[in-house]
Amino acid sequence: MTRLLVALISLGVGPGLLVNSFLKTFSGRPRPFQTNLFGGNLDFTAAGTFVGECTRNCSFVSGEASGAGWLLCLLFLVPANARVWIAPPLIIASTTMAALRVAVGSHYASDALLGWLLAVIVFMGMLILESKILAGWDRSSKKASERSLRGRWRRTSVDGSQTARSEGSCKPQEVGGLFQTRSLRGGGDVTSGG
Repeated sequence: MTRLLVALISLGVGPGLLVNSFLKTFSGRPRPFQTNLFGGNLDFTAAGTFVGECTRNCSFVSGEASGAGWLLCLLFLVPANARVWIAPPLIIASTTMAALRVAVGSHYASDALLGWLLAVIVFMGMLILESKILAGWDRSSKKASERSLRGRWRRTSVDGSQTARSEGSCKPQEVGGLFQTRSLRGGGDVTSGG
């Protein structure tokens, strides 16, 4: 369940927020068919420079390729034995979608490659973040349970020796070769030879 949530969050953060809301809006890089290299009226702009003449829905980075890269993240959601069968068609579909954006002239190869990688990197970063959060949560819950157990056990001295007993339970304690069970609720002692 948490992997599905991580995948959906990475879809929203990577292809959704970073690519379509930020990079494509502010990069200014015109699409190949819009540049004077391919018959358009805008100047070519290098990837990542953010100084191009494009005003909206710019080329850097490819949103479709980013979504295609995110498809690979689905491999982490299926059982390991099913990945053998699901991985090849998923990889082919993912890379073909990114390559088609270049083939039709909507993106440069760098736009498609960086968009594809961005989705994978965001997903891996989210997995690392999830593991760190769960590890921290697991450590804190272990510490809380240890504190809880320490509060339930207390030290007592029987015949000069230090022993531990639990409140509300019977715990046998060895006293001079005999086992003595003291119930805190019942109040009686039961002693048997050992």
